[in-house]
Parts: sequence; C-alpha cells; structure tokens
Amino acid sequence: MYTRALFLFFIYMVSIPSNGITETIPDDKLLRILITPNRFQTKLNQTASNIIVIDKTDIENSNSNSLSEILDSQAGISSGNQGGVGQTSSYFIQGFEKKYVSILIDGVSYADNTATQSETYLNSISLDEIERIEILKGPQGSIYGSSAAGGVISIITKGNSKKGINTSFQTNFGSYGTISSTLNTGYSSEKWDLNLSVNGMHSDGFSAKNSVEEEENDSFNSTKTSLKGSIKNDDNLKVFATLRQIDSKTQYDNSWTANDFNKLRQTAGSIKFEKKINKIDSFIQLAKQRTVRQFDTYQYYGDTFNFDFLNQYNISSNHNLTIGFEYDDEKYNDKTLRADKDRHSFVTGVNGNLNNNLGYDFSLRKENDSTYGSQKSTRTEAYYLFNPSLRLALSNSTGFRNPSLYETFESTYGTRTLTPETTQTKRITISGKTKIINGAYSLNAYKSKISNLISAASGTYIYYNADGDTNISGIEGNIKSKLGKKVVSNFGFVTTHKKTSDNKKNILLPRYSISGSLNYIFNKDFNLNTNLSYSEGSYDTSKVELPSYTLVGLKANYKINNKTKFNLSVVNVFEEDYVVNRNYNTSGRAVYLGFKTDF
Repeated sequence: MYTRALFLFFIYMVSIPSNGITETIPDDKLLRILITPNRFQTKLNQTASNIIVIDKTDIENSNSNSLSEILDSQAGISSGNQGGVGQTSSYFIQGFEKKYVSILIDGVSYADNTATQSETYLNSISLDEIERIEILKGPQGSIYGSSAAGGVISIITKGNSKKGINTSFQTNFGSYGTISSTLNTGYSSEKWDLNLSVNGMHSDGFSAKNSVEEEENDSFNSTKTSLKGSIKNDDNLKVFATLRQIDSKTQYDNSWTANDFNKLRQTAGSIKFEKKINKIDSFIQLAKQRTVRQFDTYQYYGDTFNFDFLNQYNISSNHNLTIGFEYDDEKYNDKTLRADKDRHSFVTGVNGNLNNNLGYDFSLRKENDSTYGSQKSTRTEAYYLFNPSLRLALSNSTGFRNPSLYETFESTYGTRTLTPETTQTKRITISGKTKIINGAYSLNAYKSKISNLISAASGTYIYYNADGDTNISGIEGNIKSKLGKKVVSNFGFVTTHKKTSDNKKNILLPRYSISGSLNYIFNKDFNLNTNLSYSEGSYDTSKVELPSYTLVGLKANYKINNKTKFNLSVVNVFEEDYVVNRNYNTSGRAVYLGFKTDF
C-alpha cells in the first residue's frame, strides 16, 4: 500500500505538463497578518511559531466537505469521523489528541465543559461559514492557558468584504441525503459593519457501527446562527461583538442507552474593546458560553465565563513587551451534581527582531486554579533568516491540561485528588522559498512529552494519574510549488511515533501519512483539484493495528459569472474500504454538488 500511494502520486506529478519554471509563488502569503501566535497582529514571516494558514481560496479549491476533512489534509494534523457527518471525530496536532487542543471561533471557545473531557465538536461550524483558519502547533499554555496544552485552531468566520450591503447564499447537497445551506447578509461602512450568518444542515448518514444489530442510518441535523459586528471611532478605539448559537442532534450507535441520540445547544457571546494609545496596544475581551446537552434521559448544563486584559507595549521599533491578566470561571450541573471552579492567570512576554534576519519570542504564564493550584507554562522561540531559501526556527514550549469537571467531580468515576497533566515540545524547523522547486518548503522535527497522564482504570473506569510519560516524536514536511503557469502542487508527509507509559502505540493516530494535491487552473473561470492521502500504522483502542489505506478525491470549480459559482466534488473515488477505528464505518464513494451566488 505504501508503494502504491507513492506510485499514484508520482503518476499525478509527471502526468501534468509543465511549461518550465517560469513563475514563482508570490510572497503575499508570507506577509499575511496573523492573530494566533501572540494574540496581536503579527506577520507570518516574523514569527518562529509553527503555524498553518488556510484561507477561503484554499477551502474552495480543496475537496473537503467538513472541517474534519480539511484539517486531515494538513501536514501534522490527523482527523477522522467514526461514522458519517456529525459523528464523533478524533483529531490530533502533532500527536496531541483533541483534549489538548483549543478551538476558537472568532476568538471564543466553544468547548463543551459537560463532556467527559472538555472538547470542541468539529461539527460546530460548517466550511461555508469560514473565512480563514489559523493552526498553531505545539503547546501554547503560555498564551492560551490550560486548554491549549497541545495546540490551537483559530477559526475566523466570514464577514463583509466590501462596502455597502452584502448578501450571499451557498448550498451543497449529495450522497447520504446530505444538504447544507448558508445565508450570509450584512452591511459595511467606513465606521461600522454588521453581519448575520444562518446555516442549516441535514444528513441521513449511514450506520456508524458495522455490527448487524446496529445497521440503521445515523442521521445528523444542525442549525447555526451567528451575528457579528464592529465599530470604530477616530480615537483608535475598536469594538467587536459576536453572538452565536449552535443546535444539533446526532444519532449514533451505542449499547448504554435505549435512545441513541445526543442533543446539544451551545450559546455564546463576546465583546472585545481594542485601543491604541501611543506605543501601547490593548484589548479587553469578555465572553460567556452556555451548554445544554441531552444524552438519552440525562441532562447536562455547563457555563463558562472568560475575561481577558492584554497589553503590548512597543519598547522600540523592533521590540515589544506583553503584560496581561485573565480570569475564567466554569460551572457544571447534571441535576445530581454541581461543580464550580475558577482560575486567574498572569501573562508576560517579550518579542521582536534583533536585526532584519533574527527574531525572538519569549512568554510566560502563571495560572492559579481554585481546585488544582498553581501551574506555570513558557514558550521560547527564535528564528534566523540566512537567505530567502533557508530559514531556521527553534522552539521549546510547555503547557498543561487541568482535569475536566467530569474527571474530578463525577460521583462514580471522578477523583478529586487528580493533578494537571503537563506537556512539552522541542522543535526545529527549516523552511524557505527556492526556484529549484519553484515554490516553498518546510521541514519540522519535534519531540514531545506528556507527564502525569490522566487515565481511566480498567474495569472500574475511575480516573487516576498514571506513572511515567507519554513520548511523541515526529518529522513532517511540506512542499508547495508551481508547475508551469497553470498547475499548483502541494505535497506533505508525516511520520509520528507515540507511545504511552503502558505501551500503547499510535492509538487512532497514523504512524506514516502522505498527502498531495494538484490544482489545475484551466482559465480564470475553471479549475480542477485532485488530491490523494495515504495512512498507515495506526492502532485501534484494543492496540490492534488498523489496515493502511489510500484515498483519492476530485473537485471542480466553475465560475459562471462574477456572482455565481458551481462546484462538483467526488470523495473516495475508488471506493476504498477503510477504517479509522475498529468496528466503525466510513464513507464510500460520495458525490456532492454545490453553488454559491452573491446578490
């Protein structure tokens, strides 16, 4: 299978006629403004952080039909559904599973703190709503706290791209009775803007499990409503506000309850004030979220509140000092148990450039939790630009994950003496842009460690802190190049080795993976994207190795005029019979048709 994957990708590469190295990929992507690395505006080429940026053009050209699928196409990230649309997703960033990853939507966390391990569901947002995704790999505890012990995925939703009234409608439908429609409408002026987004989705799905007893289709339904706006004045004051509600119902296969469905409602709102006074950039953000989850006849209620106050002082033209304070409060209620805890954190850091080629970043967080006491996390990074074709970056970052409210306070399985897990990653990155490949490349090597791992005891399922460490090491590479004037290729490979103290290896995590895509631009109105992915070396939860597999997909985009676009995608073209977890089904060949129109 490994040889087959390489051979198929080689065929794709050599079958496309190249007009020679006549153009290079422009530098605009290196100059993109980011928010994620330190929560203030930063240029991509002025940070040593290991970050991926996916913009709306990347999303439109990809063959992905969900957030899970587009994350899985990125080097160093593994994601897969255990069943159809809306089913449980497992996702990893460089070997750190989802409980160590913080997902933000417009700067607000939508993690369900009533879940066994606080997590954000990937079906919380549809691709139709997304403007940009920023993925920050490795522990980010010093910047984002205990929820980001393994990385951060920051999602920015669509707003108004031009002045005046803007309205668009987008719909996609296809296999398994799936349909998703999104309406975006809003108004933008020099001083303020307001945008409303409404998304509805339904999928008949297919049976999540492949057992004979549970072969009925497991459907998924959701509605998402989002309102966001901003206003600014002449005194460098900007105010941003968001309000978002997610309702979903997921059917699934299990043996614990008679009613195999999960209903979820999450409502969150935030307001953020940004002010620039001379050399100081400051912001204050307040966010509140409410989660109501129904599992069979059980009801769970969760509430979170977050207050952020962060300041960046420009010491000189090339150096910045960051000082901030954060307060968080969490509540949990399942009608039989009530739990409440809060924490406050102090953040400081310095970053900048010593010259045009050398940059640095150091940050420190001290967090005090009412239940788990005091924790510290740091991030130390530096980069040196030898020349445009060779850039070296080094990083040593740490993080921690506090036990979830369920792990600590649940009456049967919880343990109140649990202590936080700690994480650490050491990384070296070589990257650059060269005419040899007519594009850009990056190569990362990293070594990570998870200590004080929280596990569930076999038989009793009572949570405890395990002895020993979980060790993760890996190498990932990516090459993006232009083949002639009409073809852009993207190739990535990853090898990840993960082993727990009890000798569990790569559970649901591929040891080797390859991804590649070719985007053929026929003209300004039509392009065809072909993608391939290969996975090998993952194990199921019983420590039995899963079969390797290769998937091929196609997507065509056609622009009828300046306001209307059509797309056609085919998933799993060769109908590969594959699994991401034992006894769970995955999608066969599927076809989806979509269109978008602007009014």
